[in-house]
Amino acid sequence: MMKPELWDPLNPISHSYARPAEAEIESIEDQINFAQESGFRGQLHIVHVSTPQSVDLIEKTKKEEPQFKLSCGVTPHHCVLNLEMMTDSKEAILYKVNPPLRNEKSANRMLDYLKEGKIDLIETDHAPHILREKIEPPFMSGFPGLPFVPHFLKYLREKGFSEEEILNLTHFNVSKIFGINIPITTRKINFDLESEYEVDVYRKVREKWK
Repeated sequence: MMKPELWDPLNPISHSYARPAEAEIESIEDQINFAQESGFRGQLHIVHVSTPQSVDLIEKTKKEEPQFKLSCGVTPHHCVLNLEMMTDSKEAILYKVNPPLRNEKSANRMLDYLKEGKIDLIETDHAPHILREKIEPPFMSGFPGLPFVPHFLKYLREKGFSEEEILNLTHFNVSKIFGINIPITTRKINFDLESEYEVDVYRKVREKWK
């Protein structure tokens, strides 16, 4: 389902076409089928879902009550960034990430699914590449996600997410899904994470939210 021949670093948006949503959906369906056919009884967690159709497939499988546990997570960038942002000739290559960004309608729907409880976790996919790694061959995929989390959580609160929902998405669901006890800390971090990284793909979003 991949179309690597479409990738052109001079036209960064082509990365989203080279890795279409169909490839992600097909991959998830394969993993679900493998789990069912093998009699797997553990936890199948699908990381970084980027398209609503993936969530629909996961939700449908959950309702069928398979013998294994199924969950998924989404990154903030697949909820607030979109491939239309990759048309800026100066910054477009910075938005290259795996899975790639989808269109704005898809991003908005992912945020809706997060609110509806169809997505279990918020995942940062923190990839602290330096600027040179992004703008020079091999044009690395990924960007820093951790610095944006406080802004994203503030945005979720403004969108009507309760503190309980946010705690579940960032803490309690993690503990439940993976069976690990993670203590909650109230320690405040008093340094500016954003100043530590050369790549900032969220600047326009933050400015828009001010």
